[in-house]
Amino acid sequence: MVDLQYFKSAPCDISNRLKFSKSTMGLYFFRLIMSEKEKRFVVCVDNLDYPASLERYKIYQVVPDAEARADGEIRIVDESGEDYLYSKERFVSIRPPAVVRESLVCA
Repeated sequence: MVDLQYFKSAPCDISNRLKFSKSTMGLYFFRLIMSEKEKRFVVCVDNLDYPASLERYKIYQVVPDAEARADGEIRIVDESGEDYLYSKERFVSIRPPAVVRESLVCA
């Protein structure tokens, strides 16, 4: 049984949460914590040449892709519903409040 009170009262220090998760619930909580940490959002500021695929000023969730990032690109799910690579210059990173972030992930 997991003591959920720990998560309510624990400091936000990720290292403490990782130690707890590895020792108690294993890889499941480790992946959960890491996936929360990795969620990134961007706003499209340039949809030139892609008006059907990208909406200016729309918030998109970034799909993690280390190779794309190294090449100066970003992977997002566009208006077609598929994930594609775009130049990272077309987007600006944002950090929405938690309530907004949750609604974006559920959308």
